Amino acid sequence: FGRVIKNNLIYLANLTALEAWYVQIRKPFLETREFGSLIYAGLLEQLLAAKKERLKRLKAMAGKALASPTEYDSKRKELLDQIGWFEELFTGKMPEIVAATDKSREDFLNDFEKTVKDKHADYISTIQDLPAEVSRKGVTWLNGIVNAIAQKTVQALPSTSL
Repeated sequence: FGRVIKNNLIYLANLTALEAWYVQIRKPFLETREFGSLIYAGLLEQLLAAKKERLKRLKAMAGKALASPTEYDSKRKELLDQIGWFEELFTGKMPEIVAATDKSREDFLNDFEKTVKDKHADYISTIQDLPAEVSRKGVTWLNGIVNAIAQKTVQALPSTSL
């Protein structure tokens, strides 16, 4: 049970990091294209839908604790008790958690802006052509988001040993 919860929460944390990437990096490239703002809105809508679906499944899994007594009851109850908190966390209502990554984000964005001058350029080739050091800073920033969220989820669910 703990492994399933952990994998779901890591998936949600990665979706949050992907959203941050879209907001900070992908959006300026999309805005230069025809219908780019609509594409961007659609991307964010899909991310939100994926988060809501995953949260719905977690809630259903936790709800089974009330219906079937097992050794995992306390863990499921703990998850069920915290599901509202997780919904707030993964729908952006707790920006202070991701704010812990502000420095790494700014380090990356500063180098990214110096490297990438033309937002009209091809997005994929631009990202592929980033210098290794800039790319590493981007990875550090995004991993920081996932790790900051993971740290908070461990605190919210102590009995699951995530």
